[in-house]
Amino acid sequence: MEAPRTLSFGILCNGTTFPQWQAAALQLLLNNPACKLKLVVVNTNPSPKKNIFKKLFSRTLLFTQYENRFLKIPALKKVDLQQAFTQCTVLQATTLRKGRFSHYFSADDIETIKGHELDFIVRFGFGIIKGDILTAAKYGVWSYHHGDEIKFRGGPAGFWEIFNRSAVTSAILQQLTPTLDGGKVLKKGYFKTIHHSYPEQLDTLLSQTSSWLLQVALQVAHSNKLPEIPSETKAEKLHKAPGNLAFSWFWVLILVNKIRFKLNNLFKVEIWNIGTLTNTIEEVVEGKKLSIKWLPGHKPQSLTYRADPFVLTEPGREVFLYEKFDYHTHKGHIEAIEHYPLTNTYTQENIIIPPGTHHSYPFAFEYNNTRYCLPENFEANNAVLYLMNKNNDLKKVSVVLGGIPAVDPTLVYHDDTFWLFFTLKNALPNAQLFIYHSAAIEGPYEPHILNPVKTDISSARPAGNFFRYKGDLIRPSQNCTHTYGGSLVLNRVIKLSKTDYVEEKLTEVMPFDEEYNKGLHHLSVAGNVLAVDGKKYIFSLSLLLKRLQGK
Repeated sequence: MEAPRTLSFGILCNGTTFPQWQAAALQLLLNNPACKLKLVVVNTNPSPKKNIFKKLFSRTLLFTQYENRFLKIPALKKVDLQQAFTQCTVLQATTLRKGRFSHYFSADDIETIKGHELDFIVRFGFGIIKGDILTAAKYGVWSYHHGDEIKFRGGPAGFWEIFNRSAVTSAILQQLTPTLDGGKVLKKGYFKTIHHSYPEQLDTLLSQTSSWLLQVALQVAHSNKLPEIPSETKAEKLHKAPGNLAFSWFWVLILVNKIRFKLNNLFKVEIWNIGTLTNTIEEVVEGKKLSIKWLPGHKPQSLTYRADPFVLTEPGREVFLYEKFDYHTHKGHIEAIEHYPLTNTYTQENIIIPPGTHHSYPFAFEYNNTRYCLPENFEANNAVLYLMNKNNDLKKVSVVLGGIPAVDPTLVYHDDTFWLFFTLKNALPNAQLFIYHSAAIEGPYEPHILNPVKTDISSARPAGNFFRYKGDLIRPSQNCTHTYGGSLVLNRVIKLSKTDYVEEKLTEVMPFDEEYNKGLHHLSVAGNVLAVDGKKYIFSLSLLLKRLQGK
């Protein structure tokens, strides 16, 4: 991989103190050798005079007071970056205001800014800017919008998604254009709306997008062009701060959502089961009616379940590895069951990795006629690769991820490189996808420069092994928009390299079984054998009492 060229950038800001999420974004740029800060433009416009009478009788008084006095989250904690700006030019700029909101920079300031030959400018201040500043850097001015520009233009960030019961909250990083809210989208992510807590919703939205500036900068540094995100029709309505009546109703919604959230956690018990489809992979992709044959031996009344099946095949024998989860210990271990198609008989369940630290998702695969298993073990803060013999015994090969709580680790060999896909237990495990890569199967593995390569609650988390379909590389993923493992999304890989990753949705497979109809979050493809799982809910008085005691 060739070293990227160095990009020079500037910052538009209201001072040297930033909210923590903005400071984190800037620190990532400052600490990366591919980016060099050359100019900081500080807003010297006088603060607008406050009319006490208008303030007391404002239609947004309740929200304004809440935002200023009570909204305390880590992402908004103030951080002073003055020391980080000592090696660059600092320009004090006063803009000309036209209309109610638009600000234009003077010709002299524009000339000064252009003289620094910047590649991009980060907007963390100055409000709505227009005019020549938008083209003063080679790749323009980059600005965040924390909200779905398709449905919820304006703000406040993450508020109207809760108010309107939207399942997903999105955010974008855009290159500003003369059209308000009509910028070119450089990166977009989709988060699960946190309906029961606005502070948690906002903190997640802000803090989990801090890395986007560096990610887009690295894409530009390696490709010499801006990333291309398909444009969509923008919403016509411009949302503003909620009125007092709407904000009062908002807290009623929060209370109801919080009660519902607590009750679901108390009473709902997920039970998964595993089986094989009687369909072909073509029928799965084409949306045909599906049917399943459940593997024998499942006893949901014991408060255990089986999930995440992987299958290895050979003539006359199929080996299924899966997670066996026990609600009594709240941990999983790895078991195996064998199927002999000629006689349609199954062996008893055998423990492959005994109970201890939590194990799940026993990713099993063959490479060079050798069998391997790479189970999830985030509780031990690592991922271990094992050799697997014909008796299903495991022998440790290497720790491919040390000090990393990887969730659902999934390997694929592509273009002479091993690519390891996973999410992180401590970083939105259902929404943010990470990739590491190595020249050798045992490692060492290096992180992808764009990690997390994808932020999307509907299709980030891995859900089984990669497979080929009509020549394309397909990655199964979970859709956790409405519930964990709600459905299965198959993604077509468009680009996979050390400097880029692009995939697109091929199809979505919904739960189809009459009994296990609340979730489907796994697909293992091994020749003609397709292993999946399904979810249902049960009620357990003993588990309810245990949960109450735990609280």
